[in-house]
Amino acid sequence: MDNEENFEELETVDTTAEEDIEPEVNPIEELISSIEDKNFVNSSNIFNSLVSDKMSDALAAKKIEIANRIYNGQEESPEEDMETEEEYDEAV
Repeated sequence: MDNEENFEELETVDTTAEEDIEPEVNPIEELISSIEDKNFVNSSNIFNSLVSDKMSDALAAKKIEIANRIYNGQEESPEEDMETEEEYDEAV
């Protein structure tokens, strides 16, 4: 009898929340699409959002790296410095 009750509970699961989920849109595709449509204001907003997200991620990673060096005694790897200097030289 318990199995029948459990089965009935499974049948009455509310699936409306699953229907409300919108498909995830690739922001790069959205940016390209808005440029193609000559919607430059939207393109600018999307671009600024993408850059902001990347900068926030990079800043968070750097904060973790610095915290590990200060509080856990981990040394900064020299390879990371070399890559940063090379990237800087290429940008200039």
